[in-house]
Amino acid sequence: MLSLTVPIEERDFTHADLLRASEVFLAASGKEVVPVARIDGVPVGNGAVGSVTKEVMRQFAGYTKGEEWK
Repeated sequence: MLSLTVPIEERDFTHADLLRASEVFLAASGKEVVPVARIDGVPVGNGAVGSVTKEVMRQFAGYTKGEEWK
């Protein structure tokens, strides 16, 4: 399981929620974890990949390579 120090919440969200988010990423088995930098031309957060997204990408990549999640 992912080991993150941030709260995780799974829920429905609105377009406005996405525009207010500091980080957004998509996860899918075929694409793994994909950061979202802009939504309708509006930067997400500061427009760069955030630290939480980078950590999720790192941990998921390790998992897909057979490494133990930590």
